[in-house]
Amino acid sequence: MAALANDIHDQSCAPRAAAKECICAMYHELIVDNDNPYKFALTLPFYCEDDVEIEMLISLPIDYPASLILTASLKANFKVPNSIEDSLRAAVAAFAASRRTGDVDADAMLICDVLAFVQGNDDGDGDNQKSMQRIVESIASMTSSATDVSLASLASLDAMDALSMSKSWHHSEQFTSKGSVFVGSGALIDGADEVLPLVRSHSNQDSRHRKATHHMYAYRILRQDAGRTIIQHDNDDDGEDGAGRKLAILLENMIGSELPTGRGELGVLLIVSRWYGGVKLGPKRFHHISSVGRDVIMKMDLGIGK
Repeated sequence: MAALANDIHDQSCAPRAAAKECICAMYHELIVDNDNPYKFALTLPFYCEDDVEIEMLISLPIDYPASLILTASLKANFKVPNSIEDSLRAAVAAFAASRRTGDVDADAMLICDVLAFVQGNDDGDGDNQKSMQRIVESIASMTSSATDVSLASLASLDAMDALSMSKSWHHSEQFTSKGSVFVGSGALIDGADEVLPLVRSHSNQDSRHRKATHHMYAYRILRQDAGRTIIQHDNDDDGEDGAGRKLAILLENMIGSELPTGRGELGVLLIVSRWYGGVKLGPKRFHHISSVGRDVIMKMDLGIGK
């Protein structure tokens, strides 16, 4: 009985082994799944789009050659709509549905046809051709939009960095508590429209700041208008619940509601960055946030007498 079972097992494995050997010989770029030696992945360029790749998954199930699994997915630096992914999978499935069961050589050629098709080197049948054309047109439109957005983002980043570099920044001493690190930074601003660009530039200035857990901030602007003082203020916690308000209160207490003598305008942006150390500090964290924030304001020499 054992010998019979082994013989049956060998017979069932033989087609899979033959197909695997044939596929691996044809495609040296194949990545074999570590958990399943009969499952392969192959990444290819999608038509002529530089920023889009197609990942083919080929699987030889336990009942091979009775069945063969071919799937495809798109990899891009933008979100690909589910409808496009579904159309691609349907086009590939149409190829798989046309296979002749039990022919290893035919399966190898089928895989060749699918790979050629998804790379634009084969037209496929009429329906598949139309389906793939729609996919290509959709992806081309999306990559064009993504490029436009990317270029606009780069231009925006350059503008934010230029604005940040035009400011004279002041920084607190670094304070550490149970692994958490707090650093305050501040600059004079000319208007509320400068706040978000400056915060974004500050939080992305280097790898260390990009790794910070929070960049909470507050700003306060005093402006003389027709003999009265106009006040603009706002704050943001950046995930550190209540921290932005603490900084806003700090600015209100230290700057007040009246302009220093001889000044027609005063705007201050205060940012506190925190790198979480793994231990919760409870309410003490607000004391540390306010402390480094106060340090920054004192260094700015605003002429406020506080």
